Amino acid sequence: MSPVRGSRKATSGPPGTDWGNLEDIRAKTKKRFGKSQNTQGQYDSVIWRAQVWLAETCKACLSSPEPGDGLDTETLKLAFNETPNYASAKALELYPVDQCIVKERKHQMGDKIHSAFNDLWRRASFIGDYSYDKEKKTFKGNLAQQYEVKEIVKNIQKRNKEGGEAAKRNHAEAFLVEEVDAILAKSRAVCPDELVEMAIQGKLTRDQTGKCLEHALMRAFFIMGFVLWTRNFELCQLRRRNFTWNCRKQTAPFSQFFTVFLENRKGWQNKSEYECSLESNTYEIHQCASSNEHAALDAYQAITLWIRLYEFWIGRPLLPDELVFPVVSVNSVIHTQEQLSQNAIQALITKFASAAGLMRNFTTHSLRRGGAQFRFMWDKVGRRWSLRKVRWWGGWAEGESVDTLMKYLLDSLSKYEENYSDALDPGRADRGDVLLGEQKAHAPVTN
Repeated sequence: MSPVRGSRKATSGPPGTDWGNLEDIRAKTKKRFGKSQNTQGQYDSVIWRAQVWLAETCKACLSSPEPGDGLDTETLKLAFNETPNYASAKALELYPVDQCIVKERKHQMGDKIHSAFNDLWRRASFIGDYSYDKEKKTFKGNLAQQYEVKEIVKNIQKRNKEGGEAAKRNHAEAFLVEEVDAILAKSRAVCPDELVEMAIQGKLTRDQTGKCLEHALMRAFFIMGFVLWTRNFELCQLRRRNFTWNCRKQTAPFSQFFTVFLENRKGWQNKSEYECSLESNTYEIHQCASSNEHAALDAYQAITLWIRLYEFWIGRPLLPDELVFPVVSVNSVIHTQEQLSQNAIQALITKFASAAGLMRNFTTHSLRRGGAQFRFMWDKVGRRWSLRKVRWWGGWAEGESVDTLMKYLLDSLSKYEENYSDALDPGRADRGDVLLGEQKAHAPVTN
């Protein structure tokens, strides 16, 4: 007897696809292809700081049990928890005001606060438009979607556009290659590479080696940031497994190099649909071909020296998951799994830039901007990179606006060309800004 047409033979699923395993697979899939770990980490940090602020605010309100709007301090203490209460909306409305207006932080902080709590409560199943019943003190929907909360975030953005915040903000400057060279020269005057080699050989005291750790770490971090154009978190999250050492090519000039895989490059998670290969985030770091190169470009020497000192000090090779740029405590203990914070990196930049006599406003983003601008317009003629090459090396998205990218690259040049504070200086360089180019009529005759 033939089988009924259209019937299918029952197939058993792969082993282990029970309810518990499916939940585990769902969680792993959501973690890998959902929100990036970096974004979720930033959200968690924002929420933690908000909870600390709320606790301190409640302490200040103890002398006045009713902080306002009929909210008691005990309810207010729990306003920023995963399960919100009727005080949460008011607290979320006031927190961006304190951070962005009272404390004059950047207007983007208001967006981050709103996005972080919107995500927190959405994941806790508070979804949809917000509505509140005053009599029952109950609400529906996501409190981050309350009109007053969204309105204050918009007002903070508008305030910034009209100059209220922007007029006071000190914009980060891009490092010039000569400035990074000056920082490295000053560092090597205090702690030369030869001294680091002596530390690796165990010939120095603990205090002397501690100084070498600080300088070698700083030099490696500065140069890698300038060469790879990394954002602060991208460099701080690099681990030993992201490096492949002792690479060689079979073609001239047979130079030795290592590769770095920036697995935390911003936007990388958006490429997880396999639209590009892993090589998109892999960078080759070669030995400098000439001793006349800028010190700021010799990432090969700086990182290999730092790793050798690092491994000597911990007494073993680095493990795959250990950080390449970890926290080094004041007593020279290396915490191999503790990332350098943005504040720590900023303190390092300020300290070594000041020691080199540089007084401009540098931040953790100055290395990325400076490295990109150097390759695009300040390198020697014939070696400057095309915009396409710059876009790839910097990890900018294919859809990134050319205007946005050019503004990022040419910002410093634009400031120079549009600055006329020295207009009365007899020695002012000609920038082609004389009316109708009249200076050409009086210039010497040239071939």
